[in-house]
Amino acid sequence: MTSGELSERDVIRRAQAGDERMYRELVSRYVRPALAVAWEFTDTLDDAEHLVQEAFRRVVDALHRFDANPPFAPWFFTILRNVARNAAGEQALRLHAALEESVHDEGPTAEEVVEYLELQARVDVQLDRSRRCSARASVCAYWRGSRARRSRRRWA
Repeated sequence: MTSGELSERDVIRRAQAGDERMYRELVSRYVRPALAVAWEFTDTLDDAEHLVQEAFRRVVDALHRFDANPPFAPWFFTILRNVARNAAGEQALRLHAALEESVHDEGPTAEEVVEYLELQARVDVQLDRSRRCSARASVCAYWRGSRARRSRRRWA
């Protein structure tokens, strides 16, 4: 009888007895559906493969406690989903921590505030000078125009 012809129960019992070929048989029977389930929790096939590997590692560690009478699939896929949820939670925590680090803004330093105020004062002085110059230019233009009008009247 080949391993493909063995019942799931027999494969599990032999794997529990330490037959490595039966571990490989379990993997070959469940790897494709496991990848499909894991991919629902991840963005990439590589991440899904990592989740499946971790789930099978946990199965190997706990297989001696599994009762071979009920179906293997519900137990295995519960482990896989738990692995996937844990990985998603860890990823969310890492992302949250990274966002907190990047958003953390302490505000300007004392030197930056002084530099800003000095720059603002220089801008204010220049604007004031510009306004006075503009006002003088307007007065000068007015008087020039006034003189020109008076001189035209004299010659007229």
